[in-house]
Parts: sequence; structure tokens; C-alpha cells
Amino acid sequence: MHHRFGRLALVLCAAAGPLCIAASTNNSGAIGLATTSGSLSVDNATVQGSASLLNGSQIATTDNPSQVTLRGGARVDLATQSSGRVYADHFVLEHGTSKARGVTVVVNGLRVVPQDRSEVEVTTESSTHFGVQAAGGWAKVLNGRGALVAEVMRGSALSFVDQGTGAGAPTQITGCVQQVKGTNSYVVRDETTNVIYEVQGPDIAANVGKNVQITGGLVTTGTPVTGASQLLSETSLTGNPNGKGCKPSIPAAAAAAGAGAAAVGGGLSGVTIAIISGVAVAGVIGGLAAAGTFSSSSSSPTVSQ
Repeated sequence: MHHRFGRLALVLCAAAGPLCIAASTNNSGAIGLATTSGSLSVDNATVQGSASLLNGSQIATTDNPSQVTLRGGARVDLATQSSGRVYADHFVLEHGTSKARGVTVVVNGLRVVPQDRSEVEVTTESSTHFGVQAAGGWAKVLNGRGALVAEVMRGSALSFVDQGTGAGAPTQITGCVQQVKGTNSYVVRDETTNVIYEVQGPDIAANVGKNVQITGGLVTTGTPVTGASQLLSETSLTGNPNGKGCKPSIPAAAAAAGAGAAAVGGGLSGVTIAIISGVAVAGVIGGLAAAGTFSSSSSSPTVSQ
């Protein structure tokens, strides 16, 4: 792998001339290689063709997209007019749009983790707003504590907005209440985020089989029932007149009805917004509007093997 990186960098740098700032990921500390058909900026220096990258290198594109390949085969494609920082085990998207495969993307304090080598697109809207789209495969979105905020499933897109209220803010989810057979555990799969919560509170048992909206606080000191990702303590519960009912009991929490399973009477209806630890999450109809493009305005360089 290192020799392949080295040959590619040397050929591109030879073609580009003295503006190329690095020749090979064999260099001490190099973690990968950035390539483009035109120019890009690496650590505030203009580069033609390619550059090897150090841990924490800042990369920015203008009129041409760039491809970053890390040791081990992980890849980040950076659209035009986009920027970020590259690390050995993650990429921090600062502005614009990226497509990642095999590497975590950190954006606005959350971590987007592609699953099963999936390719996931992440687009920033502002310092508090970004979107995630999974054209193929799926991804998990985690907060700074490693807690699951959302699962972005194949063919779907979600929008995330930091409300500025902090991680201790109330959480709001919508879904159908079901009891796990043989236990006193009640679970809800949130319709927007696809995350399964074990919910504890005074109104839960009376609403089994009903679609409801629940507000409460995440319990970080407890352990949810197997198959659920989070434990939620209910403070208020209201019926959801637009929601579908569900089977009152299920064999395991992972079988909870909602975005990832069929509800009684058909699929989900209506548009809901979840609020998870101060982050509002909503579905995006028609996919994300990318901040840049992945097509180049320049011709691709020739690479000899």
C-alpha cells in the first residue's frame, strides 16, 4: 500500500512542478494522499496534482474536487468549495460537502460513522446545521459522549440542527409503545432517527400499542434493555393522532415497530422532528443539496503505473 501511494505521488508531483509540496506517503508521519485534477490548498499552501498528508493536515478545494486516500484504504472525496482536516482515523468537515467510505466524519461536534464500508455524504449548511445522506449502506450519528443520536438508513437523508441548548436538554421522540415479552421493559423506535429507546415513566404502560410523542431526559447512568440504544425517563407523553398503531408486545427490543419495521395498518405517516440532547433531527425529502460538486473543471492528470 505504501509503495502504491509513493509511485502515484511521485508521478503527479513530477508532472506538476515545484508547487507540489510532498512526494510520498512513505515520508515520516504521512497518513495518506490527496489528489486533484487541478489545484488545492494543503495547510495554506497551493498544490498542483497531489500532496501527501500529515495527521491534522488542513485541506481546501476551490474549482476542483479532491480525493483523499488514507492508509488502509479509507477514502474521503471532497467537493468543490469545501474544506476540512484529515486525521488517521477521522475527517473533520469544516465547510462544504464530503463523501466518506471507511472513515468517520466529524461535523459540528457529532460523529458520522459509515457502517459496513458504506459511502455516506455529509453537507454543512452552517456552523449549527448539517445533513447526512446514505445513498448506499447506512451510517450511525453519535454525539460527543458516543451516544447514538440517529441511524441514517440506505436511501434516506437526515438534517441535524444544534439548538444551542446543550446535551442536557430534554429529548423528544415519536413512535409506538411496545412491551418486550417476559419483561417490564417498554420500548419505542423513534420514527425520525430509527433509534430504539427503552422508556420509563408513569404513562408508558397505559399506552402500549399506541403512537405517542414522548419528552424526557436521557439516563446515562442506567443500562437499557438488550436491543435498545438509549434509556429515556419520560416527563410528558401525548398521543400522536397522525401515527400508526403497533403490536402491543414484541419478542425483543430490536423488533420494535417504526422506521425500521412495519407498523400495524401500514408504514409511517406525517413528518416528525426528533430532538435528541439539544439536536433537532428531521427527514429530508428528495435528498441533500450539496454545497459543491464532485465533477472537475480541469482535465484529470495522467498517471503511469
